[in-house]
Amino acid sequence: MLCPGCFQEKPAAAVCPHCGYDESLKRSPLVLPHHTRLYQDRYQVGRVLGKPGGFGLTYLGWDERLQTRVAIKEYLPRELAGRDADHRTVAAHSREDAENFRYGLGKFLEEARTLARLDHPNLVRVRDFFEENGTAYLVMDYYGGLTLAEYLTRQPGGRIPEAQAIGILLPILDGLREVHAKGFLHRDIKPANIYLTAGNRPILLDFGAARQAMGEHSRSLSVVLSEGYAPIEQYQRNGKQGPWTDVYGAAATLYTMLTGQVPPSATDRLGEDSLPGLGELSPTARIALRHGLAFSPAQRPARIGDWQRLLLEETQAPAHAPIAMPRSRQAPKTPKAPAQAAEPLQPVVPVPELVRLPGGAFWMGSPDRAGGFLQRLMGSSPGDERRHEVTVRPFAIGKYPVTQAEWRAVMGDNPSTFGDCDDCPVETVSWEDAMAYIQQLNTLTGQRFRLPTEAEWEYACRANQYTRHAGSDNIDTVAWYNGNSGGQTHSVGQKQPNAFGLHDMSGNVWEWTASAYVAEYDGSETSSTNDTKASRVNRGGSWGDAPGGVRSANRDWNDPAGRSSLLGFRLAQD
Repeated sequence: MLCPGCFQEKPAAAVCPHCGYDESLKRSPLVLPHHTRLYQDRYQVGRVLGKPGGFGLTYLGWDERLQTRVAIKEYLPRELAGRDADHRTVAAHSREDAENFRYGLGKFLEEARTLARLDHPNLVRVRDFFEENGTAYLVMDYYGGLTLAEYLTRQPGGRIPEAQAIGILLPILDGLREVHAKGFLHRDIKPANIYLTAGNRPILLDFGAARQAMGEHSRSLSVVLSEGYAPIEQYQRNGKQGPWTDVYGAAATLYTMLTGQVPPSATDRLGEDSLPGLGELSPTARIALRHGLAFSPAQRPARIGDWQRLLLEETQAPAHAPIAMPRSRQAPKTPKAPAQAAEPLQPVVPVPELVRLPGGAFWMGSPDRAGGFLQRLMGSSPGDERRHEVTVRPFAIGKYPVTQAEWRAVMGDNPSTFGDCDDCPVETVSWEDAMAYIQQLNTLTGQRFRLPTEAEWEYACRANQYTRHAGSDNIDTVAWYNGNSGGQTHSVGQKQPNAFGLHDMSGNVWEWTASAYVAEYDGSETSSTNDTKASRVNRGGSWGDAPGGVRSANRDWNDPAGRSSLLGFRLAQD
């Protein structure tokens, strides 16, 4: 039978030998029984994840069709409804409660439909949603790891260094920009709603728009707002909300990460508007927090991108001044055919420098299965770094990641969050974007560039050495990471190369590969996939990662359309 605590096979004993979960312990009558089947028996319910909220419960679940773990969120506002005698059906407490319950149910499903349309590596992914048992359920990806709130409780003083804090928050802001572009708001950004995955990826969880709308409808805001993280307009019946509302929540989260304190509630700031601890922070952080946590909505940056820029500025800028954002991507224009088709096209753009490698056999994976900072923190090790021998053919690979100048020369724009740095790696590019660049570059030059396979990438990174990072066990000599990056990318080639003469294989930006991600190595790492929907492996870690994230063996993945200021790429060639 499957353990409801981890969904691994276990004997009939109550306590699981894998995770220690004891399913014989008494379970609240508000919670669905273990092994409850949902949606025509497709999903099986397990343990409760986190603390039950006022508006619902989230369970660890098992997808019988895909044979994988999921998170299942059940709509169950405790003030309005409870579990019936059959331990499954949700029923309202009274006729008045029933009207409010149905209103909230409609908002919950409306929010589910919106979330299902979002596709970003730093936003929780909705797989499915349905109505059953008199209520509704939302099925999401399940990620191993812990919340930012839990992580902060394990840090001295409940706070973390500025570079690390900004490194966690910037990808979340990238995701919020996509949320706002779809006309949606989060309304409940706080450390408890940011999840740090075992692969060192921050994920924004638990959108609060349905809860806010329901609270306003029922005139009961006490259970809707997160004290310290909600701005004044969320307390007001007719308060105008917009992207600036989420700016406040994001700024409050950064304040908590940097000071170890929750900001004073917005209502407390009516009398005395003070933010203790700002004097200990850098000028950049102080300026960004003063703007982001401005009491009046009109004094806050109007867009997430505006505040994101303030986090990276060294001097103060007015809150509503037009802050330059990366120019929007434009589809590459098809070049005119050359005058004589028989002649190869001459390079008309800068071609990234490549290094020819001899190929050969090497040991791929981690010799000690040492994980990143979350694996060490949680006492677990990854399941996808099994050491195994792989042989690669001779190939060439970029000496550096593709830079912003190289991208602009081919594509005519610069999508990078950290723009205006020609020698910095291009970032905020998806796998699809990288493939568009390669196609255009191949058309302009007549050459055949591609992305490296995952095996080629690690072979190039290791350069016949089995150091923890690319070319050294001393991370600061070879990598830009959250301990030295200052929360941003840096010009390529500043750190020492590995034995193959390759720079920035560890840190600066994660790099897309051509290989489909498979959790347990099965040979996919040695090949490219033609499946345009398959998740692709990212390697190398970035400026925003802890030391464990920039190890030579560390792996991550993203959807082909996923974009982040952590993601770039380098070229390869046969």
